[in-house]
Amino acid sequence: MDFSTIPKLKRLKTNDLRFKYLEVGHNTIREMGIGNLSVALTSNTVLVHLDISSDEIGAKEVNDISKALSLNSTLISLDISDNKVGEEGAKSISDALTYNSTLSFLSLRCNLIGDKGLEYVFSGCNNTLTSLDLGGNMIGDEGIRDIFKTAAHSNTLHSLTILDLGYNRITGKGPECVFKFILSRTSLVTLSLDSNQIGVVESENTFKPLAHNTTLNSLSLRRNQMGAKTVKNLSAVLTSNSTLTALDLGRNSVGENGAERLFEALTHNTTLASLILDNTDLKVIPQTFTSNISLTTLNLEDNKINGKGLKWLSEALKKNSTLSILNLGGNKIGDDEFESLFNEIETEGIRGLFGALVYNTTLRDLNLKCNEIGYGDCEETNSISTALNHNTTLTSLNLGYNGIGYRGYGGGKEYI
Repeated sequence: MDFSTIPKLKRLKTNDLRFKYLEVGHNTIREMGIGNLSVALTSNTVLVHLDISSDEIGAKEVNDISKALSLNSTLISLDISDNKVGEEGAKSISDALTYNSTLSFLSLRCNLIGDKGLEYVFSGCNNTLTSLDLGGNMIGDEGIRDIFKTAAHSNTLHSLTILDLGYNRITGKGPECVFKFILSRTSLVTLSLDSNQIGVVESENTFKPLAHNTTLNSLSLRRNQMGAKTVKNLSAVLTSNSTLTALDLGRNSVGENGAERLFEALTHNTTLASLILDNTDLKVIPQTFTSNISLTTLNLEDNKINGKGLKWLSEALKKNSTLSILNLGGNKIGDDEFESLFNEIETEGIRGLFGALVYNTTLRDLNLKCNEIGYGDCEETNSISTALNHNTTLTSLNLGYNGIGYRGYGGGKEYI
């Protein structure tokens, strides 16, 4: 037996004022016993965070915890992710939340609660919960539509700021109800729908409620099998949205057509500051990107961007006064491709890139890792050291895994 858990239980029972955080996840709960923990939690008035994730806890054990939760008045954060809660366990938690008035963070991630479990959780949630993680629970469109329609007219979850519904079975017909729910909840600022199937069953109405949303700041739609058509529908509402500041579309098949519509929409959008488009089958950055005036962070990592594709990016960077973080890692740009980047500067190849840094006044973080930039690209001049001697804003430059070598950096004499 691991006796290290015994002092924890004792401290929990005696209300040790220094014992506010308890993490007994990954099967360590067995040494303490879920029953003993529940009893101690009932009378404890100090503990604020409890982590019992990955403990193979089932509905029976969750019932014990839920009974304690209904009586506890100090716990703020509860993590039950990666267990076997199921529908029955979700109902127990729902019943407890009806009486609990302090819990603000709840994670039920990966517990197979399904549509019925979602219904139970939403019916019991109070107005103190600010963060709810329901990712990986086999929740589908039917559950999303029915439950979120009802929830939009209920008097619960008015304090919710973060909602995670990633890794479920939501297609293009489900998110519309979620977005409508958000319209009725002025507190919700962060929504994750990662790794669903939004692009599989497309709907023109999927994103329409976002056009009228005035609270949501961050939206993540990674790995949703979204193609150009779905991205086009999303782009249409971005022209009207004035609150979204961060959008993640990584690992979708956006392609050139989708990117063109997206950046065209952003010419009318002045609030979106962070855009993630890694692994989106991009070869060319569209001309519409040159008109963007709000992005401060752009992630284009692991695409297929070539020299031609960098032309408009180069044009944009010449006059852009907002972009401060640019990630071009893993694009295999290489020597020939760099000749077209910043092509109006009277230099060639890699020298053009670093020559541009002499004039740029906003970029502070540039990632060029894994781009097949070799020693030969830098051999003729000390272009890197020259650029960094003159640039006054760049604070981070990643040239890893490019085979440039010591001499490629001009021997490092000028700036190291």
